[in-house]
Amino acid sequence: YVLAVYVARQAGRWNTTSVVELGCGTGLAAGVTWKLGAFAVATDLPEVVEAVTAPNVANIAADATKKRRNAFVGAPLSWGVDAEAAACESLCLRGKQQGLIATPNGGECFDFVIAADVVYHSEAHEPLMASLRQLVRKPTTTFVFAHRRRLENDTNFLDLVLGHFETVKATPVTDILPDCPLDLTMYEFTVMKG
Repeated sequence: YVLAVYVARQAGRWNTTSVVELGCGTGLAAGVTWKLGAFAVATDLPEVVEAVTAPNVANIAADATKKRRNAFVGAPLSWGVDAEAAACESLCLRGKQQGLIATPNGGECFDFVIAADVVYHSEAHEPLMASLRQLVRKPTTTFVFAHRRRLENDTNFLDLVLGHFETVKATPVTDILPDCPLDLTMYEFTVMKG
């Protein structure tokens, strides 16, 4: 929910961009970016996409024009599986070829990778980083990450991220939702320069 609110409060940022949401569940945040004009790919484990994400994407996009419906898709992405990350990139490239995305970034994908509440199992940290490294390669791509610290090893994931990406911004949740009781921070990262 917090990621979706964060996205909605920056409405002008998403129009004509390409976005992939990792570990999306229902695809709420990706759906918000899509409503604001993005080409959005909502990803999760294959069984989650089949049971939850794909039906929700279809419901959200049901009233849109055919062209806009095609700009919001659910796709399986098991972290660390290169073929699934490559398939997500192919969806983005196809969207660009179909004129669904009009970004200045040429043939590369994605403009944004977004995720919320995805690092609660330490064994998933390395596979998640592998997928991030594949999806966030160009200097203009931003990784937007809502992180709620639960366990001591949660900082291990942030250490991994900081080994590959630069922090652009860190925003406490209370700056977004003043009454939110969660210990949550919104981070924005870009590819580390040289």
